[in-house]
Amino acid sequence: MTLVLNESDIISLFPMEDAIKASDLAFKLQAGTQSVNHPRIRIANKNQFFNYMTASSPELGFYCMKTYSIHKNTSPTFYVYLYDYSNGDLVSIMNASSLGQIRTGAASGIATKYLSKQNSTNLSIIGTGYQAKTQAQAIAAIRPITLIKVYSRSLDNRNRFAKWLEQNLNIECIPVNSPEECIENSDIITTITTSKNPVFKGGQITSGTHINAAGGNHYMRRELDDDTILNSDLITTDDISQARVECGDLINPIDRGLLHWHNIHQLSEIVSGSKIGRRNNNQITLYESQGLAIQDLTAAAHIYSKAIQSKIGTNVDIETYN
Repeated sequence: MTLVLNESDIISLFPMEDAIKASDLAFKLQAGTQSVNHPRIRIANKNQFFNYMTASSPELGFYCMKTYSIHKNTSPTFYVYLYDYSNGDLVSIMNASSLGQIRTGAASGIATKYLSKQNSTNLSIIGTGYQAKTQAQAIAAIRPITLIKVYSRSLDNRNRFAKWLEQNLNIECIPVNSPEECIENSDIITTITTSKNPVFKGGQITSGTHINAAGGNHYMRRELDDDTILNSDLITTDDISQARVECGDLINPIDRGLLHWHNIHQLSEIVSGSKIGRRNNNQITLYESQGLAIQDLTAAAHIYSKAIQSKIGTNVDIETYN
């Protein structure tokens, strides 16, 4: 039997507290020798796109594949297929839009835990789209945030987003009129946009700032300018092999000889303790998030386990033909 879980099931089974634990586990598994994460594959055909990514973990007892299709003028559809590692059985199919939003926020939360100053209180968020809420939720769960400033090109969007944050996180939130105003005196900056051009000027970043660049998972996107990259004392990403083909923020300056891939570290190395993260409160630290299948795997495994325990979801008999 295969357990089918819809979006409302996922939301009920995967609060941010659980997501942060699952994300931490994903980075630790990634740093080991048994689990495998395969970078995203993008298939394009005219105005249609099909993407998939896979991961496997004998330690966890599962492997998974996430797929999503993008068609012109329609919203993407996301699914995660979870398999039993021991016998290859398809144990669950999950609608994965909310899963992806939550685990993307959680990954920024983990980066914030290991790279930001422990006494960080001021958070800046540039971008107010569907991925932005979970960024704020995760970071507020990690650090004692007392003020959030938000910027979006749309006045209505930033006002609406600020109101939602205040109501749901009980934290003062100020919508501001420019990126410059947004990042001023910030301890943590999170960008979550699909911009093709840098969204703020790196020369304005003060010492001690941590940056989560969470929106630019395509080589044609750039959320950060050269100054931001070159002024960062520690640059991390979730997966260097994936960043080499997807991370426009890094590909662009590296291709021009301003930086080298050996200057980039995987966050998993820091989470696992094999490398040191932030060394002092003056360093500028950067996390480039691409989104990994192994993050989907630990999330899906956790959700599946809770669904079985709580008897949530719909069991479907999928016949196997020889």
